[in-house]
Amino acid sequence: MSFILCVTGPAGAGKTTVTGLVAHQLERSVCIEVDAVKEFIISDFADYETSLGNQKWQLLGDNIGVLAKNYQVAGYNVIIDGYLKLSSWKRLLKHVDVDYKFLMLPSLEVNIQRNNLRSGNKKLLSQTIQRHHAFYSHDKYFEKFIKLDSSTDSASETASKILAYLHKQL
Repeated sequence: MSFILCVTGPAGAGKTTVTGLVAHQLERSVCIEVDAVKEFIISDFADYETSLGNQKWQLLGDNIGVLAKNYQVAGYNVIIDGYLKLSSWKRLLKHVDVDYKFLMLPSLEVNIQRNNLRSGNKKLLSQTIQRHHAFYSHDKYFEKFIKLDSSTDSASETASKILAYLHKQL
């Protein structure tokens, strides 16, 4: 039976690298990268403090939920990788049940260091990294997520922890 797994956390936590490693170890898996779906909208996505921005985040959650449901119905294990606002999570969950939720949360210092290594439009302002980190560290929504401190573990070690957890559950 297929499952849906979400890996979330602040930018620079290592989500995309880890989910790629996990997906390659599972049979019939697909990885939905939130950033890739966000890029479907060509105009600026960053205006989330406005009514239009909130609509974009809700649409993102709907679209990821529909994609995940379609793949799950076809028998795929679905891994959703990325940063979502709470309004996006709520919309995603209207379409699918998420079986496993992981929160990758390195220390703020490591998070900032990793962000500084990013290039181009992937690199975020330091204030944005701090805001994301605070959001994931303190919001009650993430209390039931399995927390992984990815500060000192390699991507392979973090992926192995997720896979070990899955193998115990399956």
